Amino acid sequence: MLLRQLLYRCEIRFLPLIAKHWLRLQSTPDYEEMIRILCEVMTDPLVLRDKFEEQEGKAFSAPLQYLISHNGLAEASDFEQKFGPFRIAGTDRIIREKMWQSPVSVTEDLWYHGLIYREPRFFD
Repeated sequence: MLLRQLLYRCEIRFLPLIAKHWLRLQSTPDYEEMIRILCEVMTDPLVLRDKFEEQEGKAFSAPLQYLISHNGLAEASDFEQKFGPFRIAGTDRIIREKMWQSPVSVTEDLWYHGLIYREPRFFD
């Protein structure tokens, strides 16, 4: 699935949380514009290189290599066993508790960066 499609599946209030990891915005663009900007930035090779040279980006290397070796798909339980748990929470709780500021694992951190996507149907 394309990045644009996955971003469109995100709740509108969640997109700014992803954007905080990638953009330095003075104001919040509308939904369509934010998706367009995120797609541009998140697929720019120079931005990606810089992102993964940062300390937190270095922690992303092993899980992203794992996904690449599995054609971009992995069972959530297997991925979490290897790279840490993912707390199930709705957008209200995420925003209220500012959960993106203290992810409990690299799995959560990847999700808050918009680098992995988890199908909502697996949240039961």
